[in-house]
Amino acid sequence: MGVLRRSREKHVSQLTNAQKAKLALGLLISVVFVLWAARGLRLDEVLRALKSGNYIWLLPAACAYFLPVLLRTWRWQSLLRPILFVPIRRLMPVLVIGYMGNNVLPARAGEVLRAYVLRKNENVSITASLATIVLERVFDAIAMLLFLLVSLSFFAMNARNMWITSGLAVFCLLVLGLFWLAATRHSLLTGVYGWASRKFLPERVRGTVHGLAARFHEGLQSLRSPLAMVALLLQSACIWLAEALVYLAVAQVFPDLRVSYPQLVFMVAITALATTLPSTPGYVGTFDAPGIAVLARFGVPRSLAASFTVVLHLVIWLPITVAGWLFMAASSIRWSDAAGAISGEAAIEPASASADSAQ
Repeated sequence: MGVLRRSREKHVSQLTNAQKAKLALGLLISVVFVLWAARGLRLDEVLRALKSGNYIWLLPAACAYFLPVLLRTWRWQSLLRPILFVPIRRLMPVLVIGYMGNNVLPARAGEVLRAYVLRKNENVSITASLATIVLERVFDAIAMLLFLLVSLSFFAMNARNMWITSGLAVFCLLVLGLFWLAATRHSLLTGVYGWASRKFLPERVRGTVHGLAARFHEGLQSLRSPLAMVALLLQSACIWLAEALVYLAVAQVFPDLRVSYPQLVFMVAITALATTLPSTPGYVGTFDAPGIAVLARFGVPRSLAASFTVVLHLVIWLPITVAGWLFMAASSIRWSDAAGAISGEAAIEPASASADSAQ
């Protein structure tokens, strides 16, 4: 793990001022959420709840976590298919390395790390890969918000939360609609870009930005089919329902924890949305505080809710981080190369590094 620490330190030293500001904001948000999570907790009660755990359940829970990882790989394969078909056995290590990067590097650098590794292994452009990763986040948000709408109705939460969730769901659908227009109306996208570039961009950078726009458009091609979009939404729902099974397995550690699967689905939705906020690597605080709050809302004592959430966070963080480190150690990928890509040195890849050349 010392390699991970040195890589994180090197990455931080290469950050731009804007990235350092985002890192500082993430640290501040994590501190606020940690303070929120700790409010009203008594350490002796938390330790007592932890000591009462039946930790034999952690092994199946950790193994179960790789089911949603497999489903995420399947979805990413679907998003990449119009660019290049990559077998799941080759794609899954790439995804796991990226998730490991998100867990140990600041500013969600694992997303760029994942795109870099895919380019190195499969010669798919970084920009096109990043477009598919953006689509993952949009489909995740839509699935989570739909879960929340159903859960809010089921648990009779207040009307204000229903309106907020509905508004966010509509916003995400509008974003998806804009991506669909970009994918299916290339001439319209080119016209808008041409006008904007002539209006706002210096001539010397127009060619570079045009190349990035073309590769980003390439990454949106999975949206051209309405049937494919429905399939991607169903895949996203399956991913998060499988994630809730991991929560359910960890819940078996604590014999006094009385929580149902639908309640855990609600917790999954809340924690997943909360971790989209800037935070420290590994989503410290932004995962824990909302999780404790949800369980407390369902009548779980805060000390028990905190114990469960901390153990759950560890189960979600540790196996994928170790697996990603092992996959990276077994590959020919060097941390120095990855750090260069993350800091932007390899973000503008040569034109030959495209999906056309990889086919």
